[in-house]
Amino acid sequence: MITMSASILGSGIYLPESRKTNDELEKALGLAEGFIKASTGILERRWCTPDETLEHMASEASLHAITDAGIDKLERIIISRDVILTERARSIGLPILQKLKTKGIDVDGCFSIDLCNYCPGAIHAMNIAKLMVESGEVEYVLVVAPTRFVDMICLHKEFNDAVDQEFIPTVQQIRQFSLKDTSMRSYQPPKLNAFLWGNGAGAIVVGKGIRNGEFISYGARGSRLFKYDSYGIGEDCRGQGFGSLDGQSIYRFAVKEVPEFIADFLHRSGITEDKISSFIPHQPNPRILKALAERFPSLENKMEITCDTLGNMIGASIPITYHLARKEGRITSGDYVLMCSFGDSYLTASCLLFKE
Repeated sequence: MITMSASILGSGIYLPESRKTNDELEKALGLAEGFIKASTGILERRWCTPDETLEHMASEASLHAITDAGIDKLERIIISRDVILTERARSIGLPILQKLKTKGIDVDGCFSIDLCNYCPGAIHAMNIAKLMVESGEVEYVLVVAPTRFVDMICLHKEFNDAVDQEFIPTVQQIRQFSLKDTSMRSYQPPKLNAFLWGNGAGAIVVGKGIRNGEFISYGARGSRLFKYDSYGIGEDCRGQGFGSLDGQSIYRFAVKEVPEFIADFLHRSGITEDKISSFIPHQPNPRILKALAERFPSLENKMEITCDTLGNMIGASIPITYHLARKEGRITSGDYVLMCSFGDSYLTASCLLFKE
């Protein structure tokens, strides 16, 4: 296998200080006490204040990663967005550039590229960054993944009561929505997934040379299920956001197709499971990760889990989990690290393998 010259040079995160407990959300959503932990394993999640915008969190995580990498210039930013709706499609790259410039980082000529691949976005972005560096186009690329689902969680009691039995949006209830077809009635009411999401940002610097993480292999595969309407994101008529999931289909994808892809990826990479020191999967919820771990017993004790206290952080899950594992000493020099993300309407599973 050819050793790639691009590597991970540094990482950074931003996590809100405020937390939202299961008890608080269960009362707001009209759920039974203990329901969230029993059904998902999630205990709490970070909660943003109004000032903790996507731009703010992305900028802080970016500065942290640039400082950690020890570089003083930046040529590209790749932003892994959690979702794009009209009100949320404003620039994130510009505030990041402004923040870095005020701290003395050379960003002249730097520009940002947006990806909206939801959960797998950060891994796709790291691969694109690696290719940019490897081709000689640039020396340093920042990958940043912010997620802020506080404004996408519908806590309006009257709205949740209206769709308590089955989620079939009506024109009166919804201003914009991405589902093509709700007639199959396989979607959860918004209140049954409102407690999944976390808030924060993760960032990773990819650059020339071998420093923290030397890239070894990347791979991705589309789902064989090819059902394009597994989830939806929308806004009600007051601008309050909400989401809906086909939870059963997503669970089947995560515990059947994803393990098959991981096994095939490792085989093609020429790496056996016993060589992996740290396994960083996407963080949907602890229940799904437990089922995934059962398919790979040798990786179970090497699996990093953050969604129990941070929730599902979409594309930010991988960079945040990686950074915490590095800083807390669970990833050390010489370790083989396997990242695996999956989602984007369960159309994609992707893996990245590197040597710390």
